[in-house]
Amino acid sequence: MMCDAKIKRIAAFSKYLAYDVGGAEKSTLALLNEQQSDKKAKITIVSQANAKFLSGSPSLTEMKINAELVFLQGGVQFSRFPFYEYLLNRGRIINWFSSLDADELWTYGVYSPAAMLGFKGKVRYFVRSETDLGIVANYFNGLKRTLKTAYTAVEWPAIKLHQNDLRESLRRATVVANSKYMSTRVRERFGIDASVIYPMVDVSSFRRELAATQVEQTWVVFVGDSIVKGLQHVLAAAKLLPQLQFRIFSRFVQDDKHVGNILWSPWQKESWRVYSGARLVIVPSQWEEAYGRVARESYLLGLPTLVSNVGGLPEAVDGNSCCLVDDYRRVESWVDAIVRTLNV
Repeated sequence: MMCDAKIKRIAAFSKYLAYDVGGAEKSTLALLNEQQSDKKAKITIVSQANAKFLSGSPSLTEMKINAELVFLQGGVQFSRFPFYEYLLNRGRIINWFSSLDADELWTYGVYSPAAMLGFKGKVRYFVRSETDLGIVANYFNGLKRTLKTAYTAVEWPAIKLHQNDLRESLRRATVVANSKYMSTRVRERFGIDASVIYPMVDVSSFRRELAATQVEQTWVVFVGDSIVKGLQHVLAAAKLLPQLQFRIFSRFVQDDKHVGNILWSPWQKESWRVYSGARLVIVPSQWEEAYGRVARESYLLGLPTLVSNVGGLPEAVDGNSCCLVDDYRRVESWVDAIVRTLNV
């Protein structure tokens, strides 16, 4: 008589994994769900208790997997200086994970190096953004660029500690990137081979919902609220194209609000709503976007989609040259691409 295979115990950790924050969380939870259904894994999801995000308090995500939910209590959280936050929480996180009883740890995000240093079992590290590579870049211009440089200088001791911890902890980790581009960057920075697992994106339910609503395609849609996502380029393009209607989905907005030719809308828990009424979806990221869930969803839905030709975004649109904005740091490039795509 054959015995059942041992159930693998996986602990998955990031500061925000249990929260409705973004694509990294959705992708990780989807992979965990696959492990649970296919390989009989027992899942424990670990996140920071009362996590703060962009000075706010994100809501807990709707869990679609059978998992134990554990929250790290205490610690220090800042609205700024994330690496000093890491420094001050480092010992607490190392100690907590040193006593964690699990077979494998999956992790990503700013707290992850400390978790990997503490954990004694197998480690799988996910590269979801350039910050997961220890990259600290400056995407501002003018005075803001100078201020950002000064800000980084103030935080530099904590940044170096984080980078050293990351390099040390990756020596025994299995690294997984979410695009071929990021896999190449892992090799360049750490001399480590990273496998590639693209985010699982299924828009079949989106199609059903969108077909049922039948909303007129009106908006040039952008999802995000930061300079690294290209917000400043969207605002500038909207001013230069007053004949078009823009819609921006932001975490800082509570209710729909019109400002000129821009409709500011709150973050959507039901992701399909982002594409309702979309005439064009733009993803003008300025940083090394690892993949781009919004870009992929929009592209699979057959919506006109424009993305920065940087990072893993070209992979999200299957390298379609009609979707790529090469000189993506120039607002004029986005204006030209929008006008060409919409023929206005």
